[in-house]
Amino acid sequence: MHKSPLKIGGSREAGVDLVLNLPQVSGHHATIQVYPAGSVFVTDHGSTNGTYVGGRRLASGERVELLPGDVLSLSQQLHLRLVQPSRMPTVSPTQPTAPAPVSPQAAAPPPSAPVHKQTIIAPVKPPRGDR
Repeated sequence: MHKSPLKIGGSREAGVDLVLNLPQVSGHHATIQVYPAGSVFVTDHGSTNGTYVGGRRLASGERVELLPGDVLSLSQQLHLRLVQPSRMPTVSPTQPTAPAPVSPQAAAPPPSAPVHKQTIIAPVKPPRGDR
């Protein structure tokens, strides 16, 4: 991402920076903010079909931090995963991993609606030795 805050919605008229041509996305759906230290936040703006983080719908005006690996959904049609390679949690090779539980709602979209997936890559400051 090269702009913060980044306003996301379905209408350029609402002062939106990223216009998504999806009927399920509200005119000014949500805002993503990326801070220099790498923290990423999302705020819902009263969207009709909802903004979800990890399957939980945000209340209108609610602002939450996205962590590496979190899935941000705009309505139930567009799913974005936050990828920050230097901030991703590591898993020990000796530690078994179990599949994450999937809620029934997130298991499958309605058959008539296509699902669009993208990746958000948030800027991460390089370690001081790499500059």
